[in-house]
Amino acid sequence: MSTTRQRTVTITEVAEAAGVSIGTVSRFLNDLPVKEDNRERIAAAIDKLDYRRNALASAMKAARTGVIGILVPNLDGFHSALVERLVADLRAKGLMSLTHCHDNSPESVSAALDFFRNYRVDALVMGGSPDHVQAIRDLVGLGTPVITYDNPQPRVALDGVEVDNAGAAEAATRHLIEAGHRRIGIITGPLLNQTAISRLEGWRRAMGAAGLPIAEHLMQDGGWKRVTGAEAMKRMLDEGPPPTAVFGSSYRMSIGAMNVLRERGLAIPQDVSLVSFDDVELFRLMTPAITVVAQPVEAIADALTARVAERTGRKRPSEEDAHRDVLPCKLIVRDSVVPPREQREGGPADAGA
Repeated sequence: MSTTRQRTVTITEVAEAAGVSIGTVSRFLNDLPVKEDNRERIAAAIDKLDYRRNALASAMKAARTGVIGILVPNLDGFHSALVERLVADLRAKGLMSLTHCHDNSPESVSAALDFFRNYRVDALVMGGSPDHVQAIRDLVGLGTPVITYDNPQPRVALDGVEVDNAGAAEAATRHLIEAGHRRIGIITGPLLNQTAISRLEGWRRAMGAAGLPIAEHLMQDGGWKRVTGAEAMKRMLDEGPPPTAVFGSSYRMSIGAMNVLRERGLAIPQDVSLVSFDDVELFRLMTPAITVVAQPVEAIADALTARVAERTGRKRPSEEDAHRDVLPCKLIVRDSVVPPREQREGGPADAGA
């Protein structure tokens, strides 16, 4: 005689049936405060689906490891500073950390999520990743909070900390406009990425507010990397009237663009003015020093630590569901922006695209 083993209902299915987030179901299961209407819907969904909580998983999560996972693409100027401050903040709260660099490899991100789940970290801090929604849901479903520091996670309600990317890009572009520039290019990140989309939107807003035309060849995807930033700069120079100023959406892409400008015999700022996202030491030491949008790295790390402390129970969450902090950036004006050559030499400003 054969028997059919009943499939186990998952916490994800309970959340979908109740119309709430996985985090809200997790809070219900852990006897934490939940809105009464959500509590009733969750209880009804559990009864309807005959959900059985995994006692072993619950026992495993009940014992805290005191370890926080940190998942970053690399340890460039921004991320190294962020990780350094975040690790120090967590250590001050008696928490240790494990950091993994995935180099924007989907396979590496997937392997890291598996590792952090199996290691039973108390929480995971990571950049938003649209390619790994289900793995992140599974992690949250097992009771591991996930807090993002960039790119709001699509289709999953998570705590997070981000900067005002659109506002910062708008301020950077407006600075170039106020210097007299009309042909202003932007090197974006991949436009499947919310941070890249927001920075492009800020550039568009500033251009639109100034009544400036937007030429397609002045918007180039630089892929967040130096080599692809260089390729984007080449396309911008070759596919139409060259820009008199460029906004680089990350410092690595800006460095790639600077290398191309030098190879083409174009000087910063005499031929092309430049503003970059991210304030790294190299930009402060260069001649000319580069005008930048500086992210508040210490404030980002402090806010992430506060969220980790809340979600790991060291401080009761102030809100039931996901909360996002949006922090302002600062425009630091240095020497890489001057009026376009036409203005400096007494000719009319070129408003063409």
